[in-house]
Amino acid sequence: MERVRRAVSSAFSLVAPRKAFRRLTGRLRGGRSQVRASVPLGEVLTSRDSSVQAGKAERHESTARVRGARELRWKELAASERKRHSSLERVFEVAELTPVETPPQRDLLQEAFPLVAPKVCRPQRPAHRGLEKLGQEFSLPGQTLSQVCREKAALVKENAALEARLRATERDLRGVSEQLAEARSEKESLQSSLLEAQQHVSELETARSCLEAQVRTARQAKELILEDVRGLRRELLAVRSFSKQQCEDMAQQLRWAEEQCSKALRLWQAAEEAKKRKIVQNLLQSQKAALDDKVRQLLGDLNERQQQLEQLRQELNKERQNGQDKLQAELREAQRKMEAMEKRHKEEVQRMHKILLQYRLAGRKQSSSSSVVAPAQAAAEEASSAQAGNSSRSSSCTWSTTSSSGSMELLGERTEDKCLAMLKMLVSEGDPEAKYTELETIGRGGFGTVCMAVETATGEEVAIKKISLLEESNSEVCLNEIQIMRGNKNANLVTFVDSYLVDEELWLVMEYMDGGSLHDVIRETHMAEGEIAAVSRECLQGLDFLHSKQVIHRDIKSHNILLGLDGSVKLADFGLAAQLTAEQSKRRSAVGTTHWMAPEIFTGKPYGPKVDIWSFGIVGIEMVEGAPPYLMNTSRTVQQLISTRGTPKLQKPRQQSAWLRDFLCCCLETDEDRRWSAQELLQHPFVTSAKPTSSLTPLIMATQQFMADRRY
Repeated sequence: MERVRRAVSSAFSLVAPRKAFRRLTGRLRGGRSQVRASVPLGEVLTSRDSSVQAGKAERHESTARVRGARELRWKELAASERKRHSSLERVFEVAELTPVETPPQRDLLQEAFPLVAPKVCRPQRPAHRGLEKLGQEFSLPGQTLSQVCREKAALVKENAALEARLRATERDLRGVSEQLAEARSEKESLQSSLLEAQQHVSELETARSCLEAQVRTARQAKELILEDVRGLRRELLAVRSFSKQQCEDMAQQLRWAEEQCSKALRLWQAAEEAKKRKIVQNLLQSQKAALDDKVRQLLGDLNERQQQLEQLRQELNKERQNGQDKLQAELREAQRKMEAMEKRHKEEVQRMHKILLQYRLAGRKQSSSSSVVAPAQAAAEEASSAQAGNSSRSSSCTWSTTSSSGSMELLGERTEDKCLAMLKMLVSEGDPEAKYTELETIGRGGFGTVCMAVETATGEEVAIKKISLLEESNSEVCLNEIQIMRGNKNANLVTFVDSYLVDEELWLVMEYMDGGSLHDVIRETHMAEGEIAAVSRECLQGLDFLHSKQVIHRDIKSHNILLGLDGSVKLADFGLAAQLTAEQSKRRSAVGTTHWMAPEIFTGKPYGPKVDIWSFGIVGIEMVEGAPPYLMNTSRTVQQLISTRGTPKLQKPRQQSAWLRDFLCCCLETDEDRRWSAQELLQHPFVTSAKPTSSLTPLIMATQQFMADRRY
């Protein structure tokens, strides 16, 4: 029993190595953490910038710490192993001892020690439970031993990891040493470069001294040059003052010469006007004398006829006694002759009054211009031809024509009479001077003047176009314009209001366009492509309407395109328009304004509505460049250029868009069949991209402002 107790006490002593082992592992872990904390890789890497000696000392210190910690750990492990083995040996020695006991006790020991003595003696019942407890306590050292083995294996693994980390640290240290060697070589190369730079700096200093010397020399030369420049400036100022004086003298001489020329010109003009007035007075006096002679002659003829009538009456009274029937027949014949004579006399008097009115109008025009000689001479020739006709009158009071010119004049008079008769049927009756109040004259054209007026009853503004009917072909033009404007009403055509005959003038009352004409806008401002497209769209809509009604305008130009302040665009002046019919679908007459006329008109070919498209293409060039092509050439030259050169070219085509250039090419196609119609041009991309008409309002207002400033 005593031996068993000693074995149990020795087994219990195995617990102490376990606690010592735990203390050792804790100490080793603290040492490992201390090693990890004491030798961080960042410090090693950051020591590259320190000196070589400090780096070596730190490496030796870190390696010594690691080695010391490792050796200490191995020593503790060896001590714990020795203690564990000694305790186990003692346990097994106690178990192997054969006690001198009774046979039952020896059997008990042989059975108990392989099982760590769970039972001491079977017969002793009271000690059975104590032995079980002792067996359980003896099993604890085995478990402790296995745990120690496991911890030993873990420590071996940690030791291997520490060795690997140590090897990595050594490799890092070798890399750092290599980098230090490279740094030394770089330092040596930098030192050599520094020496070379110092040598270069010395060379630059020498060059700098040379340059400073050159700069000083250049400054001295500059001062000399500046002195020369100052002298030249003084000379130049003297020359300028002298030339300025000469220019002033020359300008004064030119002004004096201009004044002399203007005086001489005024004197010459006064002399010419005096001569013209004398010629006009002489012509008027001669015409008046001729008319007076003619009137006296007519009065003498009338007196003779009256005397003859009296004689006939006396004869009739005498014959009345012979026979009543014969007397009545002769009386009727005499009355018929008298009526015919009075009718012819009235016609002659009206003719003389008309000629006299023409003379008076010609005299008025002559007083304002120098173009009176030709119409006055024509009137004098007409009067002389009338006198010759009167002198060749027969006894039956019939007129004889002696030349073909007289027949042509008679035909023209008949045409004029027909036009006048039709005009009288078309115009309204009443006094327009009472219905409208004239305000101002807003334009003058080839057929008359245009004035702005206000309707007295409504206060509506209208435009009145006054056309003189004394000039040839005016009656036909007026008749044509009234018929076209009455029969065609559209938003893009000027609206016709009414017409009147006042003395020898036809008054056409039309819609008043308060924005002026497109010609004024082109002359005073510059139009953008969007605004050009807007005008093109509105004009093409008006032309499309006219062409759908088989009407050719034949005088499309910027002067005949009127604008409103709201941006509205309308076509005007239909005096040269032509109405096509099924029997006459083409025209040949050469009418229009030369610069805007199509080439087929000059070549004499039959033409249709597309001549208006050509004319509007010229208007497009006007809107782009400010003037039509060939403006400075004569009419004959313009006709030749349009007939031979074909499509006019833009002066600066690259400044315009491709759509605008293509639009103008479509309008100005020399081949009438290939030229686009108004309906096709309305679908052109340039026209469809147009701005609204309201964009024209600023242009119109600016134009009116410029014109008002120039007027005042």
